[in-house]
Amino acid sequence: MKKLNLENADHQIVDTYNEIISQPRHRYWWTSDERLFNTFFPTIGQHRDSGDLQESNFAAAIKMLEDAGCEEEEDYTICRSSCSMVGWQEGIYVHKESHAAMVMAEVAIALEGYPVLDGDDYSERQMNSRFQQWDENGYDEFIEWVAEHYEVDEDEEVVIDGVAYILSDVLPKDTIRGEYDSCEGWETTFDYEQTLDAIEPPLGNYQASYEGLWAKLQIWLKGAGADEDMLDQDQD
Repeated sequence: MKKLNLENADHQIVDTYNEIISQPRHRYWWTSDERLFNTFFPTIGQHRDSGDLQESNFAAAIKMLEDAGCEEEEDYTICRSSCSMVGWQEGIYVHKESHAAMVMAEVAIALEGYPVLDGDDYSERQMNSRFQQWDENGYDEFIEWVAEHYEVDEDEEVVIDGVAYILSDVLPKDTIRGEYDSCEGWETTFDYEQTLDAIEPPLGNYQASYEGLWAKLQIWLKGAGADEDMLDQDQD
């Protein structure tokens, strides 16, 4: 075990440490495990429905413990249990005589000042959530939105250069990712009007990955019977 040494610690760390070892032992763990009623105390946790921020901070805290030389089961333990409300929950418990307790005191202080422990990790999780939500829901809703916007049938087949296309062929999922309003796990929402605007002809090299999509979409929409005046507006 990496021993705790609070002798030269800042008073804020000492105060936070004392708060940690006064926490209810069963905060994330419902069991008769005697360790959790005598030596291990809860810090931060996460559960099945946690968002990107909570998951990121949980992972970052574990990394901070590892980087500080703390070992799982000796210095800290991750306690898991089922939960009738959120399915499962887990928390980081630290040994009261281990350096891990000081590390988690520093984590608590850091989170009071700013809610993100690792900005890069959090940003990556947010991006992955956006991609996942786009793949699972956003793209299909976008196709429906475009069809309703132009008052056409999304399953209408339009021949372009000898090949029959429906709307989803013209706007492939792996190219369009969507402009989003907000994102926090399953709460991601997309702005489909901005998404449509994003595939208009690029200025210079901006959005060059969408080159040709706008022209192809216009051809398909015209063939599917979209209102000519609306298409003329889109060209302005």
